Order: sequence, then C-alpha cells, then structure tokens
Amino acid sequence: MTIEKEDLPKDNLFELNKIDKKLFEFIKNLKYKNIKLNLKGSASLKHIKFPPDFDFYTYLDLRDKPDVIYKHIKNIIDKSSANKHMYFINISVGSYRNHDDRKIWDNISDFTKDSFLDYWKNGKDIEYIQLEFIIKFGNKFVPLTSDYYFYKPKSTKIILRELKDGIEKNMNDKNYMKVLKRIFNQVSILDPTNIKSYELLNFFNSNVGQKYQDLCILKAIQTLVQKYNDKLTVKKAVSVINKIIKSNTFNDEINDFIEKYDAFVNSQSKLFLDYIQTL
Repeated sequence: MTIEKEDLPKDNLFELNKIDKKLFEFIKNLKYKNIKLNLKGSASLKHIKFPPDFDFYTYLDLRDKPDVIYKHIKNIIDKSSANKHMYFINISVGSYRNHDDRKIWDNISDFTKDSFLDYWKNGKDIEYIQLEFIIKFGNKFVPLTSDYYFYKPKSTKIILRELKDGIEKNMNDKNYMKVLKRIFNQVSILDPTNIKSYELLNFFNSNVGQKYQDLCILKAIQTLVQKYNDKLTVKKAVSVINKIIKSNTFNDEINDFIEKYDAFVNSQSKLFLDYIQTL
C-alpha cells in the first residue's frame, strides 16, 4: 500500500478536528464543574474519516474530597441518563497500572456513596474515573467514554512508555488494529512527518477503517440491547443494523457479522502491520 504525493493532506496531518455541534448536547452533561472536557482519539483528528467512538477526558479538581467527587460524578450520571439519546453502560474506578484492581458498577442504583467511598478507602493508586455510554448519534449508535483523571497532564516520556506497553499487550492479544492505532500515536509524537503517518492514515481511511467503524457500531448495539431491551430501543437498534447488514431483526445473525467483521479487520490489520514494520 503506497501513498501518492497528491493524496497527502495539504495541512497538518494531526490537525485537530472541530467538535461536531451535535456532540454538545452530550458534552454539557459530562462536564465536571466547569472544567473543560477534551476530545481525544480518532474522533479528535480532522483527517480520520471513520472514527469508531468518542473519547473525552478532563482533570478533576484535586482539592475536592472524595464525597464531593462522588456527588459531582453521580450528578453527571443522572443528567446524562436523563438524555433519551444517552444510554449508561457502566462506571469504573481504578488504576491504569493495576487494571485488574478496578471497581466496576454496571447499574446506576449500585453506585452509592458508601460503595464509592469504601473502594476509595481501600483502592490502590486510583488514577481515573471512567463513564461509559452508548449514544444515538445521527443514524448510528456510538460508544462514548468520559475519563476523569486524578493527575496532572502526563509527560511525553510517560505517554510513550504507556504506548509501548499498550502495543506489547495488544500484540500478545492479537488485536492488531489497536496496535496500529498506538503506533500512529507514537509516530505523531516522535516524527509526525514520517511516511508511516501517511500510510497509517491511508489505512484507517480505507474500507478496513470503515468496516472497523461498522464493527464497533454492531458491538455497541449488541451491548445496548443486552442492557436495554425495551421495544423502542430495540426498534432503534434494528433500524441502525439494517443500514449496515440489511437485516430487519435483532437475532443471532448480528453475532455472525461481528465475527466476520472482526476476522476481516484483524487479518487486514496484521498484514498492514507486517508492511508498516518494513518502513
């Protein structure tokens, strides 16, 4: 896979995208106090055509005590859940270094002040609170996460180390699309004009990137319907499914398509990874 010179973006390859105005109805509910909420990942970049999800992050006010933090986070969850286009999936609290020690609440009713403070008291190196939603965005269901960090912005050295660790983990898990995404982030820091940047961008904007976006939408719908199986939600889900796989029902057929899309994306990502490592 090669890039023709005339196909290269004329401006900064990693130029940030303007946040879609339709996202503001979700952003306003996710803010912690009035601290700015930032968009990260594929959706934050102007030249990525098929972002699979929306990832936001912000930094908590470290002067706040645990009970105050709980109050603000619970308020965020309640406001977001009141939006008919936002579906709460879970909340997790933990450390990126000790992922297995994180605490997950799948139901809003279980996220009580006592349960939060109890984990806070006994938790190790708490670094983040993460809220996961699925949102109805236009004619799609899209995963949305919002991370609330307990630390100041990381140094470049730490970010690169975490990217390296992420590449190794996803290589071991044979999740090659995630490997490529982390290589893309590495290159954006170390050498933004490296030809790898353009090759990776071209790959992400190919039919593989589009299939990966469809795969993420199908997985989101699968998660959504498992948690919200009322008639209206299922009807909306089927409408979105029909646009991707031309099916008018929600049944085991979606699992077959997820497996096929997953296998296709992963095999193509592995082939491209082998190629990109030769550059």
